[in-house]
Amino acid sequence: MSKIFKVYICLGLIFNSLAFSQDLSIIYKFKKGGGEIGTYQLDIFKNHSIFYASNYCLKDQGAKSYLAIYKQNATPHIITLLDKADDTYIYTQKPNVLNWKILNENKIVGGYKAQKAEVFYKDEKWIAWFTADIPFQDGAFIFKGLPGLILNIENENYKFELSEINKSQAYCDIKIDDRKEIPYDKYENLFKNVSTKSNNLIENISNLNLGLEVDFKSTGEKINTVNILREIL
Repeated sequence: MSKIFKVYICLGLIFNSLAFSQDLSIIYKFKKGGGEIGTYQLDIFKNHSIFYASNYCLKDQGAKSYLAIYKQNATPHIITLLDKADDTYIYTQKPNVLNWKILNENKIVGGYKAQKAEVFYKDEKWIAWFTADIPFQDGAFIFKGLPGLILNIENENYKFELSEINKSQAYCDIKIDDRKEIPYDKYENLFKNVSTKSNNLIENISNLNLGLEVDFKSTGEKINTVNILREIL
C-alpha cells in the first residue's frame, strides 16, 4: 500500500469522524414475526447512549410502563435498565458481554456500505449489519461493540431495522437521577411470567419494600401496556 493511499485513508477516517461528531439519533423499526411493533430510538451522546420506545417521553402516555436501556462508554460490558410505571421509577444493572464474530460479507443498508456480523445472545443467534462509515460502536437494544453503527440486527423472530438517522440534538431527556435501584435478580423476577401483560408489574414492585410512595392499586388498574423488549431481555 502506497504512502499516498494511506494518507487518503487516514484523512477519510478523520473527516468521517468529524461529520458525526455531534449527537446522533437513530430510528429503528422493531418487528416481530414480520409484523411491525413500533419505532424505537437510539440517542448517542459523547459518553453514553439511550435506547427507548419513540413514545417514551410523550406527555400523554399516562401510566404505561416503559423500559429504556442506558449504555455508558466507560462500562462497555454493563448496561443499565431504566424502568417506570406511572410515577414509579426504578433502575438496575445487567452484565452485557457480547462476543461478536465479524464475517466477510457486505451489502448496502440504508445507503451505507454494511458488513455482516453475528453474536449469540441468550443462546440465540443474532445477525447484524454494521457500517464503519458511522463511527459509533453502538446499535439497537442491548447490542454494541462492533467497529461501527449497527444498522440492522435480527434473529429468527425479532428484527431491528434502520428507518432514519438524524444528525441533530437528541430530544428525549432520560436520567438515572431520583430512581430507586434494585438488584438485577429481583428486577428479573418482576417480569419472569410477564410477556404481553403488565397488570402485576406494580404489584410486584410494591412487594419489594422499596419505600415508594405510590398508590399501587389505582396505578395497576390504569396500566395497559408492557414494553415488549422485556420478552427478549
